[in-house]
Amino acid sequence: MRRTFAVGGLLLLGVALAMAQQKSIDDEGGRVLAFENAWNHALEAKDTKALDMILANTFVSIDIDGSVSSKSEFLASIKAPDYQPSQAVTEQSSVQVYGNAAVVVGTFRVKGTEKGRPYVHRERFVDTWIKINGTWRLNPFRSVYGSRLLNRVAHLLVRVQEADTAGVLSGARYAKNLCRG
Repeated sequence: MRRTFAVGGLLLLGVALAMAQQKSIDDEGGRVLAFENAWNHALEAKDTKALDMILANTFVSIDIDGSVSSKSEFLASIKAPDYQPSQAVTEQSSVQVYGNAAVVVGTFRVKGTEKGRPYVHRERFVDTWIKINGTWRLNPFRSVYGSRLLNRVAHLLVRVQEADTAGVLSGARYAKNLCRG
């Protein structure tokens, strides 16, 4: 009888721990989605200081045309006077948390004017977030793509995931060559 209670107690403890861990993962996913929202607001406001805090130093952006930008290049493009976003909205997204890493996949819409011409872009994206010193940072990629770049981006993500931290920069050079081809 004691053995039955002990086994039952251990099972309840295991279930409670699993539920607590799931709640923790859900909380972290919510935090990451809050950063996604902050990212949108910073884009709308052209707030490069906020973006600088959100983006990891190893950030690399892969745009819909296949172009690749470093963090400093991306921030400079946001500062450009010709770039005037009026709205940046995540229409749909889902987040998966893997310890100190999270992947957000979704659909993003931005409208505004660039070089005097109005635009509306609707893009699919894959954001990789890494928790660095207790804070989530967008790292190393924010990739947006149309259907024809999907296979190239997927191949690139696999390549970079296999790379070590020092290899991320060589992964960016690899991305430039891959997207040109």
